[in-house]
Amino acid sequence: MKVNALIVLSLALPFVADAKGGGSPQNGVGGVWKFQYKTPGGEDTKGEMHLVRDKDVACGVYKYSDSKDWIGWASFAVKGDEIDGTYYETQNPSTWKFKITKDTFGGSYKESSDPKSADVPMTAKFDGANTGGPKSINGTWALDYESEKCDITFKQTGSAVTGKAVYKYSGEPCGEYRGTIQGDLLVGEYKQKEDTGHFFLQFRPVLNSSGWVVKGAWGTTRESPFSCDNGGKITGEKTK
Repeated sequence: MKVNALIVLSLALPFVADAKGGGSPQNGVGGVWKFQYKTPGGEDTKGEMHLVRDKDVACGVYKYSDSKDWIGWASFAVKGDEIDGTYYETQNPSTWKFKITKDTFGGSYKESSDPKSADVPMTAKFDGANTGGPKSINGTWALDYESEKCDITFKQTGSAVTGKAVYKYSGEPCGEYRGTIQGDLLVGEYKQKEDTGHFFLQFRPVLNSSGWVVKGAWGTTRESPFSCDNGGKITGEKTK
């Protein structure tokens, strides 16, 4: 289901982390964050969130330790030393509020479906940079936006990515893209005649193959100035 939950984090930007994975958060926000909390019923819950920051937006994916795959994705607006945003999840909707100090954050988790429920303490620790993904995403990718299909040619220089897309069947322009990539996660913005917004793509290897596929989402600034996911899902694969 779509969740319109609010997440607020207060950060000291930038900061240097003493993380297991080494390094520091990308632009004070991006990287791998390991979180944990205890449910009201006493069950220990652990998981991880991967984020990449692009300008004043940070987006990414998260999952629980017992999840085989990523269970949801999050979008944040970065405003000074705070970030707040919304997220999708296939389980019960929740609200998270955090305050970050150096390489850790502490806050609370709450079931949005029950406004009277008590806040559940929650903590997390920075665990290094996002990794994985292809050495370069240069080339053409066939992307399916559920209601339309586009072929986009990406050009990557370091962590900076640009791209131009055309509609698969007509060959007409489908938009211009730019963004920031770290490991397997690309976050950025697009411009079309009809709309502008943000997007994210996660690059995944194809089993028993040298190929790559992508999963992600896109947002529209008509509904939110920072969301990477309020428009719909994206799937696709590299073709050239």
